[in-house]
Amino acid sequence: MGQVHSAHVAGQRALGFYRLTFNLGIDVHPISDGPLFNLASFSGEMSIQNRLLASFATPPQRFPLRQQQGHVAPQSLAFFVELDRARIEALEAMRAGGDLQVSMQYYANFVTDDGAPYPQHGQAALTIPQSDWLRILGELGYARAVLIELPVPDGSADPELAAAGNFLARAQQSCLRGEYREAVGLCLGVLEELEKWLPPRSAEPDFKDLRSLDKAERLALVRRAIKIFTHPARHRDEVAARFEWSRRDAVFAVTTLAALLDELGAPDALPPKHSPTSVAVPPAAGTTTP
Repeated sequence: MGQVHSAHVAGQRALGFYRLTFNLGIDVHPISDGPLFNLASFSGEMSIQNRLLASFATPPQRFPLRQQQGHVAPQSLAFFVELDRARIEALEAMRAGGDLQVSMQYYANFVTDDGAPYPQHGQAALTIPQSDWLRILGELGYARAVLIELPVPDGSADPELAAAGNFLARAQQSCLRGEYREAVGLCLGVLEELEKWLPPRSAEPDFKDLRSLDKAERLALVRRAIKIFTHPARHRDEVAARFEWSRRDAVFAVTTLAALLDELGAPDALPPKHSPTSVAVPPAAGTTTP
């Protein structure tokens, strides 16, 4: 009765959730004899690796899709699925940086002109290329959230802070592409640029006499610890070669660095001689709380 010849997927950020809109281009084939069939409803379920992702249904105003006598009738069939952040996180973990493979179980209800029903069901596979899926994540606003709802500093007032924010954005994109070693290594770049921006210390704080440390010194220890964690991702020596970097490692590094950059704007987070007014972390720069 018809053949799908194209598919377009778009993302939309809504209030508290995300919407994926699927638009299928369909050529409705003509018939030579017999009754005309009209598509009256179309619904189903989407799965990723045999795990249910969401249900969908085409709005009633899209129907009917009619067959024509003697010629192919191009039609479009649109439907959407709604996702929350937890589902997208689970989907991203299963995608692992590659293309998105979606399985569809669909249910179609055809009706003849005299009202006789003709229900059909089946399965279809849909591949969303990595490049298209990264575009969709951008449309959802998901990519700008650095995997959690934390602001990303633009650093417009300070070159080093701007460079740190750039490294963080590149790390996040590498994580989305499945380049987990690269993502962790870029997080080390965030710390190196941040060290250029922060005032030099006469001595680095250590883990001795922790009770006497102020907030800025304790945050310095946190940065030191995450630097130790990310350092092997930028090297290929015998020790670093034993590291297997996973998505969890990359997400941990990216979100920790995003939180550390955000923390620069907190009271007493900086050494006394460093003016907090030069910390450019406006919430509107990258906050995408759904």
